[in-house]
Amino acid sequence: MATVIRGHRVFRWLLWSFGLAIALAGGFIGSAPSANAVTAHHPVAGTYQAFAPDLSPPYALVLLPNHTVQGSTWTWSVHKHIVTIEGSGGPAMPILCLQHHQPPQCEFNDVSTGPKTSGGIASQQAPGSASVYVGNAFLFSSPFWAVRTGKA
Repeated sequence: MATVIRGHRVFRWLLWSFGLAIALAGGFIGSAPSANAVTAHHPVAGTYQAFAPDLSPPYALVLLPNHTVQGSTWTWSVHKHIVTIEGSGGPAMPILCLQHHQPPQCEFNDVSTGPKTSGGIASQQAPGSASVYVGNAFLFSSPFWAVRTGKA
């Protein structure tokens, strides 16, 4: 019983930490680019309202033409119409790293994928996936989609 309660506490802490990381990233990502920051257009580059309901509230997402995500060190790519956005969610607690057979100093990693659509990336009716890893170990995922709200 104590192990189950401890596991639930770690899981709740993990969800809270990831939600905070997403909210902070959303705050950085949500700021508008300056006119000089973006000079070329890419069919996927643009401003989106992103949704991963099991992980965070909706957030602004700006994919820049140079395959970076505004306000972060995250990157994005497209392969065969599938958009992938990935980056680090910050350091994980050493005990969590060790519990998942990772080195004691590891990070949360986030990977969101979905097909490019006329309205954005995936959709609420046919969502992609936002997955969270600790080091290389899978933790959990959420449906993911992003609605285009403007060009980059």
